[in-house]
Amino acid sequence: MSQLDQLLKSVNVAEMGEILNALAHEDALKIFVAAKVGITKSTSTIKKLGLTQKRYYSRLKELMEASLIEKRDNAYQLTTTGSICYTLGRAFNEALGQRDRLDLADRLKRSKSISMEETKEILQALTRKGITGSIGVADVLEPVKLFDTYESLVTALIDQIDRAEKNIYVASYYSDSRVVEAVLRASQRGLYLSFLTGRDEGVADKMQLIRLMLNPKMAKLYFTLLGEQIRVRQSDFPYSFFVLDEKVVIIELPNPLTNTFYTGFSVQNEGLSRRLIKAYEALYKTGKEHPLLSQVKRRYDEEIVA
Repeated sequence: MSQLDQLLKSVNVAEMGEILNALAHEDALKIFVAAKVGITKSTSTIKKLGLTQKRYYSRLKELMEASLIEKRDNAYQLTTTGSICYTLGRAFNEALGQRDRLDLADRLKRSKSISMEETKEILQALTRKGITGSIGVADVLEPVKLFDTYESLVTALIDQIDRAEKNIYVASYYSDSRVVEAVLRASQRGLYLSFLTGRDEGVADKMQLIRLMLNPKMAKLYFTLLGEQIRVRQSDFPYSFFVLDEKVVIIELPNPLTNTFYTGFSVQNEGLSRRLIKAYEALYKTGKEHPLLSQVKRRYDEEIVA
């Protein structure tokens, strides 16, 4: 017997279908919810629910035939089966309110650049019991924002950089001029900044970085790079991530086939921030000095000596 056959055998398809059919209409759901507190006066309930008598009694009959509602103590009330369905319905309703988080869970599972263990850690950071728990969805603590485009991620990142107050950790394969300028503003505010750049940067990214270095507007940033406030190294990491003020995390996952933007998300979670900073420090420790930055450093050293 196949796994599907075993699963179908274990599920009472007929009765579940009857219950789902009885609840499949919006009018039925309204009556079902009203029965949770008991319907003692159908006339006033019909008016409150905005139904006609025909629609009300038709759906009420279906709910009673499905053993979800019964008349007890002169009131229409939920049966034990109905109460169980109501509890499950509340969990389902709460899940609908967490669609961004559920979508994030699916995206993480589809991504090839992030391990199952990392996926589990991220999801556990968002929930007490796990985002895919049976009724644990209601325990989601942190707001999640998904990014469907690189532009939307950059916009959110710049906003977070501009609002940062203490420190910024960056591990990124991109050298976006807008982000660099936001970092320059952060350095002028006295924030502690740390950068990890990818070792396999493409030619376009290298050329952009060179242009940034030669831009007089960026000169102050690179002088700052020589101090203790900002540190930069080159390393390897599976995806780009940013940690701001040890509480805000922004992660960008690449398409495993084209190595272009696939999806991204941000979340405010101190536990996840600490874990990512710990991983970041391990990467930084084994990283190397960025060759282009070392050239710039030598150039400015020569100018200062001269």
